Amino acid sequence: MQGILSTKDYKHFTILLSQSTPTLVHEFIGADKAKGCLPGDEVSWNTGKECLELISVADHGPIVGILELTSKTRYGLTTRGHPIFLFRPFDPAYPPFIVGSSQKNLTRNMLCSILYRDTWKSDSIFPRGEVSEYLGTVGDWRAERAALLARWCPGKPAAVPKQEWENRQATQQQLDERYEITDTTGFTFHIDPEGCRDVDDILTICNYEQACQETFTAIITIADVGAWILPDSSIAQAAFKIGQTFYSEKGAVLRPMLRDVLSENALTLKNMQLTPSNSHKLGISLVLKISKDSCGNPVVISDETSIKLSKIKTSCIHTFTYENFVERASSQKGIDLIARTLILYWALERSMNRPGTEYTGLASGCGDWEGDRDNKDPSQGTHSLVESCMLYYNNSIGKFLDAEGLASQTLYRSQDAPDAERIKKWIQIGTSHGLGESLAWLGSNAARYVLGGGYHASLGLATYTHSSSPIRRFADL
Repeated sequence: MQGILSTKDYKHFTILLSQSTPTLVHEFIGADKAKGCLPGDEVSWNTGKECLELISVADHGPIVGILELTSKTRYGLTTRGHPIFLFRPFDPAYPPFIVGSSQKNLTRNMLCSILYRDTWKSDSIFPRGEVSEYLGTVGDWRAERAALLARWCPGKPAAVPKQEWENRQATQQQLDERYEITDTTGFTFHIDPEGCRDVDDILTICNYEQACQETFTAIITIADVGAWILPDSSIAQAAFKIGQTFYSEKGAVLRPMLRDVLSENALTLKNMQLTPSNSHKLGISLVLKISKDSCGNPVVISDETSIKLSKIKTSCIHTFTYENFVERASSQKGIDLIARTLILYWALERSMNRPGTEYTGLASGCGDWEGDRDNKDPSQGTHSLVESCMLYYNNSIGKFLDAEGLASQTLYRSQDAPDAERIKKWIQIGTSHGLGESLAWLGSNAARYVLGGGYHASLGLATYTHSSSPIRRFADL
């Protein structure tokens, strides 16, 4: 019995057939039976001795954690005479390591990354590592943030030839037979934080000038990154290891999933100043017909919804922020455009059986979202609009793949219903601290990726799949 070692706590182990084929070969309990092997290593199970035997060592890369310099316990000396300390990884899948250090200040524990050099002596219960980088002392804000970034995003995006990509345009073959979005189609725009350049999604509102017409078309378009990035390319493999783009609390990119020459040029749906006006961006568009039901409520006409490979004329893409969308868009295209976005939002919310934010009409020449005046946050309604568009798109893509018989090959985002007792406990904690029921959400279960579908309790959706951020999230790509 051999395969790849997998564990979440270095106590409960499984041997899987391979990384890409998670078929269970064997499972066991006990760190002593796994000695000499780390998660990801290729191993075999010795039935007679009931323990693992190492076949080959995986690339473990930098392992981030805390070097316990304040401990009185030492684990010997290095050949250079430096004391050896215990190192506890952030990732509980790894056991503690023993690591030599030349640090003189032993009053504070140190955050650092280490490298495993395939050194695990038979007489030691711990593997041996060596310091790769000191990140700072425990408790220091910058060091803590650097450690978390190194823990969750250890890799870097693959290098690409800059000159080849910085002005790259779609080929005629890529453009052929795609649905075209231009100025005559409708008003096309994206709403993102100020300075955002890696734009994944845009929205087109069609025939909004015809205010008396109750039915209109809206198009939600996501960047077709798959048209540029092949699954077996070095770009995709590096993106897989990174997982997603990491941002600071202010929205600045800390670690991109893809090189900026890709994410901010060929892949982005943003109209960059240097982009030729006659060029196109590539997308996957969800085309919706919005109308009203017998009671006058906005609805999506589900049997007229379609998904199309699209090409978007670069010159017709307009940029807004969450804060300036209502004011600037209404001044550019009139109050009817804002009215249509409000109707679209309400129709999407009703289609997903979500409570939504009902609107009360128009005030002062711009959209008036219920609650904005109370919260004094003009961007709240715009955030809600973008959120609903993305949720609806992800849900629709999930349904489409299911209908095409591809559910078993699709990663769906699933979440089990919350545990009533756990919710009750958090409500009690919140109430005792004067927070009412605001902590009830902490009783929810963690969401997870599953093949083949799975109900998402918090969203109330059965076919939700991540597909709306392919520039920023590998699951979407």
